[in-house]
Parts: sequence; structure tokens; C-alpha cells
Amino acid sequence: MRLSTFVVHVLLGCGLSAVACSAAPADDDEGSAFGGSSGTSGSAGRAGGGGSGGQSAAGGTGGVIIPPDAAAGTGGLTEDAACQGVTQTAVAQRQPADILFALDNSCSMSDEAQMVQARMNSFSASILSAGIDVNVVVISSYPGSGYGVCIEPPLGSGGCPSADTNPPHFLHVNQVVGSTDALDVIQRTYAQWSPMMRAGALKHFVVVTDDEADGLRAPGFNTWLLQQGAMYAGYKFHGVIGFATPPIFCLPGPNTPCCDLIEAEGKTYKDLIGLTGGVAGDLCRQATAFDDVFRAVSTSVITSSKLQCEWVIPPPPAGQSFDKDKVNVTFQPTGGSPQAIGYAGSAANCPNVAGGWYYDDADHPTKILVCPQTCNIIQADGTGAMDIRLGCATIVQPPS
Repeated sequence: MRLSTFVVHVLLGCGLSAVACSAAPADDDEGSAFGGSSGTSGSAGRAGGGGSGGQSAAGGTGGVIIPPDAAAGTGGLTEDAACQGVTQTAVAQRQPADILFALDNSCSMSDEAQMVQARMNSFSASILSAGIDVNVVVISSYPGSGYGVCIEPPLGSGGCPSADTNPPHFLHVNQVVGSTDALDVIQRTYAQWSPMMRAGALKHFVVVTDDEADGLRAPGFNTWLLQQGAMYAGYKFHGVIGFATPPIFCLPGPNTPCCDLIEAEGKTYKDLIGLTGGVAGDLCRQATAFDDVFRAVSTSVITSSKLQCEWVIPPPPAGQSFDKDKVNVTFQPTGGSPQAIGYAGSAANCPNVAGGWYYDDADHPTKILVCPQTCNIIQADGTGAMDIRLGCATIVQPPS
């Protein structure tokens, strides 16, 4: 999937008389920042000032958005006339992903442990190649303590067979996972792996086992996980599991009507997969199942990842300084007219405005973020442009 790019126009040195840049009515020498109510008058401004009353082409709040082809005296200034500056390009990153694997280490899982171990690096590489920042957690013993795993570089640290944790993106929780307690182990080790989980990141959980859970069941696990915080909403659960419990007498080997590789049908895991829209692989199919599930989970991570709704504030050119009170944000939707986004003041104030943006730190900002309702619009578009103008008094978003 191609990464979408937001073009960030950094416009500096604007006079406050520029219609697009003012946040409040100016003094008698400058005309009005917001202009008249009709959006049609451009005659009130002083000569050379381009008029005082232009509204946006869409007839919005007036003087906030200036169409690129607007002419002085017809409702607004041209963009070039309003602000002269430089243009920079910023790439909008996709949502990161946090993926946790819980691997059954029981005596019947020797082949499966090797299959997971062999595929982990190519799995993470496929996600990274799509421009997605991924954290991976593996809950499993190391080799020699049950049928555990150790992940080689580049995902692992190179300390195999007994140490492979590789901060900040890979954590191995050294914990034996029994044949029937994968969900319980995930719950019990929460304090160890939860620091790897990031707000705003997609969450994926993968269990590999040949047995059924006999402790925590699907409803209980789902309720517990969602109680850990809003970041887990929308998580997906996947598994390489048994699709059917074999009868007492079964033909040996995989790909048989009743494969002897399964201890019990993974009904609990099937329930979680169905509940969250995850991916299931039939453990009887062995290598093919692992390839299919790893590929499908990778695809799910990539296709589910949306554009992040934050941008690093670009540095001003040499000789200029950043003024946090002189920043304005405009969204240019694909094929549509520019839409001004007012300053909401803070994330906490987002519910009180129709849409808006705020700083990561109001006193010492480094990023511009948009409110959830604005983020939804931007993510639905996916290929629009975000204009960030520096050097003009900030337009404050009015209460909704």
C-alpha cells in the first residue's frame, strides 16, 4: 500500500493584514480578519491590502481559507499575495502496530516452535517494509525449557539460545506456556509486556497451540483486555490452532481426515478470532498453515493501519523563529475545497468543538495533532494535503 503524503506549506513573514492569517479583527490600518458575513465583499480593505472582507470560496467563516485563484478585490487575496515563504513536504506516517505471540511450549509442539522461529523475521520485515512501526512481543520459554524459541537478528538481539530481547521493538517474555493456558499466561504476564503497547497502535494477539483453553475463556479474556484501556479497542485475535478434535483412532501424519497433531479443537480461540475478525490457521496443515496465518496477519496489520493524525512542526528557515501563537492549519481534501481547521486549545477541549487541532505540549510544542472528529475525516480521505502556515496569528476554533 502506498504511503500517502501530506504537503506541509510553511509560510513565514506574513503581515497580519493578510486575510488568511489573522485570528481576530485588526486595527484601523489593517481591515478585518474575518471579513463580512456574505463572503462577497472585497472592497472594504484599504488600497493595496487586498480588501478586508473575503470569506472562503465555500462561504464559511470568512477570510479563513483563500482559494489559490482568488484575486484582490473579489473576496480575498491570492495565497502568494497573502504570504510568501518556503514549501516543505512531510510524509504522514501510518499507525504503528503492536503484536503479541503466545506460543504453546508443551511436548507436542516441537515442530511448531521451529516453524514460528523460522518465520518471525520475515513476518516483521514485511510489516516494516510497508512503513509501519511495529513492536513484537513473544511469550514463550527459551529452547531447553519445553519447546521454546529464540529469535535471531535482526528482530532478536543475537543472544540466542538464551537471550534475544532487542529494545525498543522486540521483547521476549521468558515464560513457559502450557498446552491449555495461553490466555491465562497473557493475562498473568501483563505487567511485563504492557510497556510495549502504545497508544494509537493497532493491537494483534496470536496464539499457537494444539489444544483448547481450560481456564480463561473468550468472553472473559475479551472483557479483561478491554478493561486495560481504550488502546485495546478494536484489537484482533489470530491463531494457529486445531480445527477439530481427533477421534481415539486416527491416521498418523498431517493432511489426513483426522490428523494426529491435534490434542483438542481450539474452540475458545475460534470464538476470539470470530469476535475480533482475526485469522485462523489449521495446525494440521503445518507449514502451509503457518505461512498462511503469518501472511494474513501481516496483511491485516498493513491494511488496517491508517494515517496518523499528527505532524512534526517543521523548523522555520534560517533567521526566523517559531511562534506557537502564529500557526494555522488547513486541510485540502482530494478534489475538494480547502477547509480551515481552528485551534481547539487542547485534546480535552476536542469534544466541545466541531473539529480542531492542538499541540502535543501547549507550552513547548513539537507536534500538531488534530481532534478525533477531524482525524476521521483525514483518514477517510487518505490522500489529501495538510497546509501548516507559520507566522500568522492563530485562528481559534469556536465552540460547537
